[in-house]
Amino acid sequence: MMSKKVNKDWMERNVNATMLAFMLDIDFETIEISYKYDSAWAKKLNDNEISKEDLLEIAQERWGVIQELNVVLKACK
Repeated sequence: MMSKKVNKDWMERNVNATMLAFMLDIDFETIEISYKYDSAWAKKLNDNEISKEDLLEIAQERWGVIQELNVVLKACK
C-alpha cells in the first residue's frame, strides 16, 4: 500500500485497493514482515502440529492468532 511501484501495478490490473503511496505521496519498499503469534498458536507451530501457511490462513479468519506484526520498510528516494 505504501509502494508506488506496487500501487502502479494495482492500477494497471484494476485491483480494488487503497493507493496510499499516491494519496500520501510516499514510497516505501517492504524489506521484511514478521509475526508474533499467540502462545497457543506458536506452540502448535513449534510442535509441527500446523504449518506456517495454514497458520496464516487461520489468522485471516480468526482474531487473536497474531499478537504482533512487525514490518521493516525502506524509503525509496
